[in-house]
Amino acid sequence: MSKVLIPDYVNKVLETLNGSGYKAYIVGGAVRDLVLGKIPQDFDVATNAKAKEVKRIFDKTIDTGIKHGTVTVNMDGHFVEVTTFRKDGEYKDNRRPSEVYFVDDLLEDLKRRDFTINAMAYSPKEGFIDPFMGMEDLRNKKIRAVGNPKQRFGEDALRILRAVRFAASFKFKIEEKTFEAIKECARLLENISGERIKAELDKFLLSADLSGLYLLKDTNILKILIPKLDEGFNVSQNSPYHKYTVGDHIFKVVSGVKKDLTLKWAALFHDIGKVDTKTTTPDGVDHFKGHVEKSMEIAKAVMRRLRFDKKTEGGVLFLVKHHDDDILPDEFDVRRKMSAWGDCFLPLLELKKADLLGKSDDVIKRDFHIFDEIKKIYDEAIEKKYPIYIKDLAVDGNILLELGVKDREIGKYLNEALKYVLKYPEKNKKDALIEYLKAFWE
Repeated sequence: MSKVLIPDYVNKVLETLNGSGYKAYIVGGAVRDLVLGKIPQDFDVATNAKAKEVKRIFDKTIDTGIKHGTVTVNMDGHFVEVTTFRKDGEYKDNRRPSEVYFVDDLLEDLKRRDFTINAMAYSPKEGFIDPFMGMEDLRNKKIRAVGNPKQRFGEDALRILRAVRFAASFKFKIEEKTFEAIKECARLLENISGERIKAELDKFLLSADLSGLYLLKDTNILKILIPKLDEGFNVSQNSPYHKYTVGDHIFKVVSGVKKDLTLKWAALFHDIGKVDTKTTTPDGVDHFKGHVEKSMEIAKAVMRRLRFDKKTEGGVLFLVKHHDDDILPDEFDVRRKMSAWGDCFLPLLELKKADLLGKSDDVIKRDFHIFDEIKKIYDEAIEKKYPIYIKDLAVDGNILLELGVKDREIGKYLNEALKYVLKYPEKNKKDALIEYLKAFWE
């Protein structure tokens, strides 16, 4: 790695610490990303200087984690976390050490880290420090725990999710002993807060392709976090519309939608209720009546457990609720759905398209063209600024009041006017709408 790759503000932090008689290294994910040819979003520095000494050396600092030896340095408007070398005390909750011990040895600091690819250090003076062969694992595209993997996961169970996230985002394999330890330790995730699990799953869903998604199942993580979805891989869908199990279909849909968290979670939940609603008719065809409502029920329970914010929860539930609704390639129906679904129209179209691509080949061949036709109608409505909502109408409540419409009936007449112009957008003119509405009150 060339020194040129290190931003000036980071070099200044290192040089300032070195000039004051302390050791200082870039550590963790920044080193990994630089080796991979990526631009790190953040740079972390490890040093043998104590937090109070870091505060004394630098003019602008923020006390972000003094207890754990971390001070954030503001260098030329950029923020760098500077942390004292440390080793961890006993872990009692599978998440954090009960205490930390500050040390003078970089190796002690590196050996407490999660994976070999994150346990490297670099300084312009000394070059790479790689005691656990992280560089070799990067070359071999391998995720391997530092030391004993069971011990690493027992210390911090969130590392279990981090392992599958790194494997999915980098397209790496998980080393065999590490993989087996994940399977054995997956239940420890029950001790981790919902917020932290969701944060990791968010990152995972935005980075995982179809093969990456199966890591959740193959490592037993899915069985612990969303057991109903794990059951879906044992639920067949014998019908003309499907060729995959419920679980395989869901993963296919998740991988098929764009990288938007609300869409990804909606895809993950959209058919999960099929596990509990399957019936089979005498002719051997499977049916899933009521699966949408059941999917919403399960989704809500999982999202509450993972502490979703209300806005995201509402968006996910809306998409799940309407994912099975028909949209006809008809101008009136498309504009009617645009009005009813608002900003969710395009996400629903995206979800429905991915849903179709997870079905049988015959259904895909028969129906896929419909989405291009619907999008064309949508684009025309946007381009020509057709009226879609009540606010777009050429009449409003004040105009209707002047015409003698009672206040309590305003909403009813505006809705009638909207239905009319959704079908006949060229009629969205004041005189034409008044003439149309007169038939309702005369």
